[in-house]
Parts: sequence; C-alpha cells; structure tokens
Amino acid sequence: MSTWKKLTHAVSQLAGSNNKAQKQSALPDPTAESDDADGNILTNSFKIVEMLMDVVDSKSEVLLTFGSKVLVYRTHLLPDRESGLSSMADPSSEYLRDKAYILMGSTDPQEGVIKLLNGQPATLAFAYGGRFNEFATSLLVPAGVIAVGKGGVTTLPGRYPIPPQRPGLAQRGGVAPAPSAPTQPTQPTPPPAVPGGMGVPEGPFKLVFPDTIFRKRRQRSSVRIQYVEEARVVLHVRREAGYKFPAAILDVGVGGLCFVFPPEEAAIAEGSEVEATFTWEDDTWSVTTRGTLLRMGTRKGKTTGQIAFANDSYEVIRAMGELVAHIERTRLQLRANKH
Repeated sequence: MSTWKKLTHAVSQLAGSNNKAQKQSALPDPTAESDDADGNILTNSFKIVEMLMDVVDSKSEVLLTFGSKVLVYRTHLLPDRESGLSSMADPSSEYLRDKAYILMGSTDPQEGVIKLLNGQPATLAFAYGGRFNEFATSLLVPAGVIAVGKGGVTTLPGRYPIPPQRPGLAQRGGVAPAPSAPTQPTQPTPPPAVPGGMGVPEGPFKLVFPDTIFRKRRQRSSVRIQYVEEARVVLHVRREAGYKFPAAILDVGVGGLCFVFPPEEAAIAEGSEVEATFTWEDDTWSVTTRGTLLRMGTRKGKTTGQIAFANDSYEVIRAMGELVAHIERTRLQLRANKH
C-alpha cells in the first residue's frame, strides 16, 4: 500500500469509520433548552427573549389576567434603557437579553395595577406566530421593599410614595413605631396624591422574567355562520402597515372571520396583527375589532384568510353579537320567503 493510501485510510478511520467518535459528537448539549414535541411549551430562553423583544418592538397588545381569568386587563410591554455602558442610550427592547425583568405599562382598567401591587400572581398573554402565548409572572420585588399595612399599597423604593405615618410617630427598619408624647390628639394624614388618578401609580412596572411560555394554536372561539349578500355588510381589513382594503365575507362569528381577498390584493403573512371593520344597515351600525390572521388558504380558486378576534372589550363583543344576529335574521327571513 502506498504512503498516500495509508494516510487516506488512517484519516478515514479517525473521521468517518470510528463509530464511537461519531456517537460522542452527536451527544446533545446538556445545557441546551428544548421545547416539547408539539411546540406547546417554550423553555428556550433565547427564543423567549426573541419573542418578547418582538412584542415590545411591535407595540403589540398584551392581556393581563388573574386567578380564574374572568376579568381581562389590557396593557403593553415597554422598552427600557440597558444597564452599564449603554445606560445613556434610548430605551429599547435590548434590555430583555439580560433576562432580569420585563417592563410593563399601566393597565386598562387600572384595577389590574392594584392587583399586581397587592402581590397577586398574574398571567400575561399575547398573539405571536399564529399562536396564543401566555406565561405566569408577578411584580418583581427587590430587596428593601416596604409593604404598607392591610389595605395599603406595596411600595418600591424611590418610585411609589409611602403614605406618611401619623404626626408624632417615628419608624425605623425592623423597629416598631413608638409614640413621641404628642401634646394634643392627632388625626391620620391622608396619603399624598399619586400621578394616574385614584392613587394608582402610572408605572412602568418591573415583572418577573418568564422561564416558560405556554403556546397553543388559536382556534375558533365561537360558532361562525355563513354570510348572505342580502345582509349588506361591508368589510374592510387593515394591515399592520395601516393600509386597508375591502374584502368579501364568507362566514363570521363573535370570535372570528373567514374572508376572500380581492384579486389584486397581496396575501398577508400568517400571525400578522390585523383590524376588521364591519358596517351595515346603511352605515347605521359599525364595529371595528382587532385580531390575528391565523392562516391563508384557497376556496374555489380564490385566496382566503381566517382571522381570530382579540375580543378585548365587552363593547366590541356586544357589537359583534349584534352583527351576527343581523346576518342570522337575514338568513332566516330569506328562508321564510322561499316557503
């Protein structure tokens, strides 16, 4: 065997024919984080950071709930300045790479903030990538937080004011207040006014950074009914960029919509946030609702889209109920006229 063949044979054994070496190189990284098989549980911290950064940058609406999730509060995740040498830079979503906290704005209604300040565990949810994503969190309470007594507000140092003690009372950390022999009876002093009204801080608020995000595909949340042209409902769909176009309704419900794109209109990326405006009865009724385009498709050679509505206010839900009832009444009237 020539010298060249001997060298080739030795290299092939080291790099290709050594099964042990191949198995060792294929071992997974023990520090790597992975998702479940269906992608319903996200634990990869880098993917979580990427997702939350997109929510901040796109100013997507986030839903805040507590306990049984009966009441829903609307809010947004906010940018912040990075720590260290970049602290003088403009606020951005880059601070999320540290995985130290997430910054949240005020809530609508404001009672959501009060529940957070009272220490209630919360769930944040948002639409991303055609899925409904949610994670558990709570107010980030650093060392040194002072909790005002029952019925008071948990206070962060340097940010939220503490209701003052009664005149003549002093308090040190870890020491019970002692009276200073007032000469006359004193009355409790009301707490100072706090920006935001009704004594509720405006924020922003630091929340615990999630280590797990639960994801589920958004599906129909209600029954849809087939649309009939006699209902005379006009639909306009608005893209994320702000441009809107008319579209034809195929079926609609309180929770979602299937519509047909105009022939000249380009498709919308799945997972995009959109807005649908319905007008009927000669502009007497109108409702605008936001949602997520779940999927694109075709029906009888025409491009279609399916939208899941956010349903983030009772007013919108009621108006959508009126729309569905109007279409159903028209359908029943048409059926009765045929007999």
